[in-house]
Formats: sequence, structure tokens, C-alpha cells
Amino acid sequence: MPQQNLFIHKVLNRLDKIDPAQVRQYVTELHHTASQLADIIEAVHEGILLMDRTGQIKFYNRQAALWLQIPDAPHRTLSIHNPIFDAQLSRILSHSLNTSTVAQSDISLLTPRELTFRVSISPMTNFNDWLLITLEDMTAEKSSLQLYEQLARTESLMKLSAGIAHDIGNPLNSIGIHLQLLRQDIASLSAADKKKIASKISVIESETARLDKIIKDFLKATRKHPLRVKNENLNRVVEEALRFMRPELLEGNIQALVTRDDKLSPFLFDPDRIYQCCLNLIKNALEAMPKGGRLDIVVSHKNKIASISFKDTGVGIRDDVLPHIFEPYFTTKKEGSGLGLMTVFNIIQEHGGRIDVQSKAAKGTDITLILPMRQPKLQLPTPQSRPV
Repeated sequence: MPQQNLFIHKVLNRLDKIDPAQVRQYVTELHHTASQLADIIEAVHEGILLMDRTGQIKFYNRQAALWLQIPDAPHRTLSIHNPIFDAQLSRILSHSLNTSTVAQSDISLLTPRELTFRVSISPMTNFNDWLLITLEDMTAEKSSLQLYEQLARTESLMKLSAGIAHDIGNPLNSIGIHLQLLRQDIASLSAADKKKIASKISVIESETARLDKIIKDFLKATRKHPLRVKNENLNRVVEEALRFMRPELLEGNIQALVTRDDKLSPFLFDPDRIYQCCLNLIKNALEAMPKGGRLDIVVSHKNKIASISFKDTGVGIRDDVLPHIFEPYFTTKKEGSGLGLMTVFNIIQEHGGRIDVQSKAAKGTDITLILPMRQPKLQLPTPQSRPV
């Protein structure tokens, strides 16, 4: 028995012999201690609940109420069997009602956005045999693990595909040379035969050239060159990309507007790579608005983080498609290569940044590039020579 509980037990046995003033003082101290513990429980980042063996919730802190969307009704009896309780969490807690072992599970809840929680259930044998339930937000950890797995899969696929593309490139060059020789060989044929064979050769040359372009585009997208960072103005790079794409946007009846961040200082990044990212995302927005629309590009910064947001009013991205948009060769376009967004993803990763995507089908898409604002290292002043 804990020391404080043992002391309370002794006090209760001798309550009639204790001075009322001492009792009052001790009760006041207990109340103060209880208030401090309550403040601590309310301040922790985890959700905390106490449940008895019938499934009645005896206590929950503010964080648990927020995550589980428990209504503010202090006199209402709350049970895990109530409709307001998430069905998945209710099943997990129900399985623990008659056990005396520690249990742990990971679940996803809508709060209203989807979050991943680690639910831990521990019996409290010295506290009415209730169950202590803690909820820990694991969403960021899960997202990091998924990103790491995606990067690993992409890296492996890129290495394999680059090797295959290189091996295919050599035979294509040989085919091209032999087609030229074949054109020379048919020069002595009759005009009718020459025309018939030349037509077939043209088809083979056209398809060979198309395949060669696909391979060159792939190798260009996957070959990693060192970043050529400069102390550049991000506003200028974004505006240059939009200026280049402006004629196509006007032809597509798309209104495009850039919101500059004039307080954004120059910082280190590769302007050519970021320019390429901007072009790819503007082209994607253009293709997502075949009937015209609006594209808002916003440059901003906060502390040491800069961002570029590309928000369009296009067709949007379906929920089942969204997790795959940065995968190589994944595309929903009829003539898309599936390498554009993968290239953007790789460039931003090389800069140590990240990409946030929000989209709804038939509503539009908002893609934000987030970059760390790295600054040039200060050079030490040149030492002045002293006369000896």
C-alpha cells in the first residue's frame, strides 16, 4: 500500500481523536494536491480516460474529449456503448473489460480529420479495478514512415528502370543507323516499290524516335545532378515561370495571378530546379482546367520557411488517386508520362523541403511547395598583417 494511502488509513481509524483544526488543514492540503494533479492531467498532450468494468467512463481529460468529440454534458452518463463513441474504439475497449493484462492497439479516428492513435489500456488494481486508457497521437510518425517507405520504393524502382532504359537505348541507336542504311539500299528500286518500303520505314523511324524520346525524358527525370544553389529571390523565379506559361494560360482562358512576398529575403536554392517545379505545376493546373478557370500562385514565408502555393479551380484529384500522384509513371492523363510530379517531388526532397497537397474532385487542387530558407555562411574577415 502506498505511503500516503497508509497514512490516510491510519487517520481514518483515529479520526475521533484528531484535532478538527488538523483535519481541516489536512483536507485543505489534499484538495490542493488534487487540484494540482487535475491541472497536470488536463495539461498533458495525451488523451486520458478511466473506465470501470461495466464500460462506464468515470473520467476523461480535455484532450480525450477533443479527440473523441465528447459533448459537453457533465451530468450525462458516458458509456463506451453509447452511439457517440467510435465503433472501432468501442470494440477495442469492450474486449478489455474482463482482462487483467495491458493491451495496446493503433486505430484511425475522424476528429474530424483522420488521425492515427495508439490506444493503451492498463488495469488499475489499487483503484477500484478500473482501467486506465491513454490515447497518443501517432499521425506524424505514421506519415513519416509512409514517406520513408515511398522513397525507398521509388529509389529502387528508379535504379531498376534507369538500368533498363540505358540497355534499351543502345539497340535503339543501332536500329536508327540501320534504318538510314536501309533507305540507301532502296534507292535503286522502282519508284512504286521505293514508295511502299519508304512508307514502312517512316513508320518505324517515327516509333523509334518516340521511344527514344521517352527514354531520354525518363533518364533526364531520374538522373540526379548536384544542386547548383544560389542566393536567389524566390519571387523572381516564380514570376519568370508564370511569364513563360502566360500565352498558354491565356489561350486556355485561365486567369493566373501571383501574390508576391516582398518581405521575403533571398536565400539559397537551385533556381533552375525550382523554376522547373513551377513550370510543371502550372502545366498541371492548365491541363486540369480544360474549360478555363483561375490559378492563384502565392509566395509567402514564416520564420525560416518559404512556400509557394499553386491553387487552381480545376477538376481536382479523387481520394483514391491522391496517395499515388508522386509515384513514377502514375498518371490519369491520356498522354501523360507520369514523371512530372515525380520530378517535382525529387527536387523538393533534394532541397530538404516537403510538398503539401489538398484537393477535392470537381473543386480544385492546392499544391504547396515548402522550402527551408538556408542562408550563405558568413565569411571570416581577412586577417590584417602586422608589422614584425
